[in-house]
Amino acid sequence: MRLSAAHMPCESFMPPNNRFLYIVAGLLCATSAPVGAQPTILPTLASQYRIVFAEDFRYSSVDSLLSPHLRKWAPEHTWGNANWIASTPCGNIGTDNVAYRREDIRLVPNPDDPRDQCVALDFNYHAEPLRQVTSARTGKVTTGEFYKTSGMLRALFRGDSLCTEEGFRYGIFEIRCRVPNISGLQAAFWLWSGNGACGPLPAGWTAGDSWEIDGFETINTNGRRDFFSTLQANALGGHRRRVGNYYFRSADEPAVRFHTYTLVWTPRTLAWYLDGKLYKRLRNPRNSDRNQVGIPDQEMGLLLSTHYQWDCKNNYHCPVLPDSVTRNDQQCPQPNDPFLVDYVRVYRPVALNSDGTWPLVDRPRQPRRLPAPAKEQAR
Repeated sequence: MRLSAAHMPCESFMPPNNRFLYIVAGLLCATSAPVGAQPTILPTLASQYRIVFAEDFRYSSVDSLLSPHLRKWAPEHTWGNANWIASTPCGNIGTDNVAYRREDIRLVPNPDDPRDQCVALDFNYHAEPLRQVTSARTGKVTTGEFYKTSGMLRALFRGDSLCTEEGFRYGIFEIRCRVPNISGLQAAFWLWSGNGACGPLPAGWTAGDSWEIDGFETINTNGRRDFFSTLQANALGGHRRRVGNYYFRSADEPAVRFHTYTLVWTPRTLAWYLDGKLYKRLRNPRNSDRNQVGIPDQEMGLLLSTHYQWDCKNNYHCPVLPDSVTRNDQQCPQPNDPFLVDYVRVYRPVALNSDGTWPLVDRPRQPRRLPAPAKEQAR
């Protein structure tokens, strides 16, 4: 591993422009974590963990994948599938105006094994913009000028939930995937507590405040695809965040080969792994119940999503026509560059350690030492 600053410990979160982690041929080198710290290699989970959610995307059709009888995936957020704010600069290019459609989800052969199958979350360009987008979940119709739409999936896991909407409360989340290669196409594997999740709110928070944990969020700009792994409080408002990021030495590596990305979320630890190798970690003090680093304890929805940051003109978010006045030149080619997912897994421990920690991934609590008995004074 090479860092832009002197080898900082994995626990250290720095703003993305200050810390880069280079990955050569998809392999991570050892970090400077101290001896006895959480291992830099993700342990084999089979013996002490069980799978509580698994998806291999082996369906006969997208309708089967999204079947209300199966109730395993939804093609949109809890709040719906489209948003349009007419006053937002750049229209459908801006981040405020989005549309997710089930038509932008496909099942395709696995490039590594045609006998297997993947899900493709597409980016689609509409030369004639869609004037309305209808939610598959609620039937709500959103009107606007949607030149660009994309695909997303939200896991419908009820194993924990007493909430309005489905969510997970802790787990080891794993995805094997290939991300887009074209500049300006964003893909994400993430957890969000907003709009429907429930649970205790941190002190000073009010209804509507939310947590976000990004297993990764990735976008290619200026010929380099950056991956961001974040813990964010109020991502849609104050956007207080702890961020780490890295990129592959070869810009197209994560697009032409499958890699496995793992997020560990326990009450005491947040850790991010790439192909089983640790590159980021947050954790609470070993012998304290204080949530010093702010690890969320709310249920959070698991999402696989795509989003445009792409506008055909070097990723300027307000491109203009040749007259240098008219904004939003929409004459874009089809990207044909999906977010391709082989599988998703979520693991939970079969049993906790005797001290309440998660086996293999948490640091065990240190036994408290009793004070030595006072020596009896000679009479």
